[in-house]
Amino acid sequence: MWARLERLVEAWRDEHGPSVKVLLVADNSLAYALQGDDRRKFAELRGTGEVRTATVADGLVLNLARQNRMHVLSADTFKHLRREHPWIEKAPERFHSWTMDADRIRFVPSGIRRITPGERSWTDDFRTVPAAGSKILLRSWRCDAEPCPYSGTRVGHLLVWPRTDGEGRAVCPECGTPLTGLGRRLPTREILVEDLGTGAEITRFLLEDGFPLVVGRGTASGGVDLQPAGRGPAKPLLRVGRQHALLRLDAAGPPRLTVVDLGTRGGTAIARRDGPGFLEPRRLAPDVETEMSLADLLILGGTAGLRASGA
Repeated sequence: MWARLERLVEAWRDEHGPSVKVLLVADNSLAYALQGDDRRKFAELRGTGEVRTATVADGLVLNLARQNRMHVLSADTFKHLRREHPWIEKAPERFHSWTMDADRIRFVPSGIRRITPGERSWTDDFRTVPAAGSKILLRSWRCDAEPCPYSGTRVGHLLVWPRTDGEGRAVCPECGTPLTGLGRRLPTREILVEDLGTGAEITRFLLEDGFPLVVGRGTASGGVDLQPAGRGPAKPLLRVGRQHALLRLDAAGPPRLTVVDLGTRGGTAIARRDGPGFLEPRRLAPDVETEMSLADLLILGGTAGLRASGA
């Protein structure tokens, strides 16, 4: 391991000068993965400060690079940390990967590009569920802890992704109570709700095939309350009705949404996807089913936008 690493550092200094500063950063867990001489070398370099460690090294790598205007050698493109580190997309030239053969090491761009809001949301969705708990996402769950805002929904399902506790159990993300399993999850998409004026996220919820949901402001007892629990009124929701629209996910064939405006004063509209943007929104007639793709934007009251995560 160290021979390959020393070769990589040497190649970088050949390109950028022998005095260039190189910092090695690793996860704490690497100490337990190494054996014999490699483990002893790691402990030695850690003790001298030549290797810096953290529980998860990604954040430390990016903080050091930002603070010291350093380059990053990694195959990772850090999509899961773009929200905390927006500078990544402004400095793609500072991120490098490499290819290694018998003759030489070649440094190549890591391929940093601007990611879409959907991609960012997709990576965010799974950050709080460790890989060992990914099977938890394949099941439906129920929170039985009253008066938790995530308990007592008409469909009987937890309408957000579960979290895991220290023992790997599925727990409610709001109250921390262990959840009751309901069996295999049907095709599901997460729906993001955002302020159309600022693009700020308001909340998010799950829509599962076969379980239509009423969405609105104050409908938690029978559907989805778009007003986040424990927060003051969100201004973009003031024009959203208490039972504003009915949403249904149809996953047979190409997945799509069916929307019904429930006769609201503020109205419901769909802006169809058109390349990187959207066409002019079209207002829906009340009490009429309208289909939309997962890439389209649903607009409630003219101020709140709903879209599928990752679309």
